[in-house]
Amino acid sequence: VRAALEVLRLAHAERRIVVLGAMAELGEDAAALHAGLGPDIIAAADLVFTVGADTQALDELLPGAMRGGHWRTSAEAAPEIAAAARPGDAILVKGSNATAMEAVVRALVALRETGGTA
Repeated sequence: VRAALEVLRLAHAERRIVVLGAMAELGEDAAALHAGLGPDIIAAADLVFTVGADTQALDELLPGAMRGGHWRTSAEAAPEIAAAARPGDAILVKGSNATAMEAVVRALVALRETGGTA
């Protein structure tokens, strides 16, 4: 995740957006490990969306202007994230298969294919 955040940080974009779904493989320390990404995310992103219980602590520690929203599921998050996307955004989507982040990716791809912004 940190390597992907560094790539995003270096991207030429109007806004750098992180969409982080819970990574279920992290075990019982998952919430703390997600929250530990805070400094790296703050350095790389302008806007952050989080999905899943294990990412809630991360969402809560972000500066208010960076907080795009937090949802329980990717299905709930996908339309909101797609609606927030604008031309010139660089968007990083990361999460485990258990979080089904492909719903977010599908929403962003559909937006692009219909002449939207992502």
